[in-house]
Amino acid sequence: MRSTPAAVIAEYASEQVDEGRLLAMLRAIDMPLVDVAEALAASQKERSRIVSRYWYRIEPELDEYRETVRAVRSLGRRRQIEMGHSAGALERGHK
Repeated sequence: MRSTPAAVIAEYASEQVDEGRLLAMLRAIDMPLVDVAEALAASQKERSRIVSRYWYRIEPELDEYRETVRAVRSLGRRRQIEMGHSAGALERGHK
């Protein structure tokens, strides 16, 4: 990076920009900093292996999250249906 005290704009080499983008993407998928550092220092082929290893490690947890969300949505739908039936019964009882 080059900058001058009077300048606010800094110039970055294209490798630094690519590295910064990679860093941002890896952190966006919650990759731990230890793994990020390893990926940044690795060759492209090894980096792919590191990302795959991380993904395989977290994928079962993501599947569990998906199942939990499905269950929560299902409960919400059942609750709405039950409440709809209860409201109908109350209306019939008050007539």
